[in-house]
Amino acid sequence: MFAGQELHAFGGGSSSTSSVKIVNLVDFEECNPPASPRHVRAASPSSRTALVTVSLACQGAALPRFGLCPTELESATAAGAAPGFTMPMRSKDDVLLEEIQFLRQMLADCNEEKRIQVAIVRDEVAEKQRVIDELRSQAIAAQATLQAMKHGREVMSRVESLEAEVELAKGQVLSLQERCRELESSKQHHEAEGIRLKGKLDFWEASDESLAVSSEPAVSAWDSALREACQSSLRRLADRRVALRVASYKEVAVCKICYDRPVSCALLPCRHHAFCTSCAERVEQSRDQACPICRTAVTGRFDTFSG
Repeated sequence: MFAGQELHAFGGGSSSTSSVKIVNLVDFEECNPPASPRHVRAASPSSRTALVTVSLACQGAALPRFGLCPTELESATAAGAAPGFTMPMRSKDDVLLEEIQFLRQMLADCNEEKRIQVAIVRDEVAEKQRVIDELRSQAIAAQATLQAMKHGREVMSRVESLEAEVELAKGQVLSLQERCRELESSKQHHEAEGIRLKGKLDFWEASDESLAVSSEPAVSAWDSALREACQSSLRRLADRRVALRVASYKEVAVCKICYDRPVSCALLPCRHHAFCTSCAERVEQSRDQACPICRTAVTGRFDTFSG
């Protein structure tokens, strides 16, 4: 800051009657109150510096005729006053009060702008919260739908399982019905066989009339005939048993590959005695060379002879 003496020294020691040139560096349009608080523009640093410079210049003793506030200087310039015009000088307190009022107005405008910005931000926050609530509601509805779909899939899976069980039960019922029919047929067959055997038993069983003989030779003859019939039946049973044994032996001793020729050799090393010579040779000459019974690799064979 410059005092009045310093400004006087800058004048080069000239008298108080010498003319001083004042350059207007202040944008006084920015000092006017804004029409709307939303579009308030803060004063630039250059204008503030110029305003302070003019106010300090008004305090010096070297400029007694130009101690004007910015408003008065602008009015005088607009009226076309000459550079050397003389107007009443403003005091330092008035200038400071006007600056304070201007700064207070700027502060009020800034506060109003901040309040409007805060209100806008609050509205945006409320809108975002509403969107969040809607998304949360949609998420809850989607979760409920997902649970319903999951429950529906479980129900469908249970229904399919029950349908499979029903089909299995139907198959079992059909099998049991078939088994019942077979048992019924077997029962009828056994009943017929029982009737036939009872008839044969009645045939072989002596009647009371045949037993009521009076002479011993007749009883002896009847006993001889009965023994002869029993012996004949036993011989037939023995022959049938022998035939069954021979048939089973032939079935066991037949080749397990061709089922035509008798067994005549065994394979090594498994020693399965169940093949004829020609079939054993084919096994040895095959690509696998494995026993048809145990699938062991064949290394050789030996011939056998029946006694």
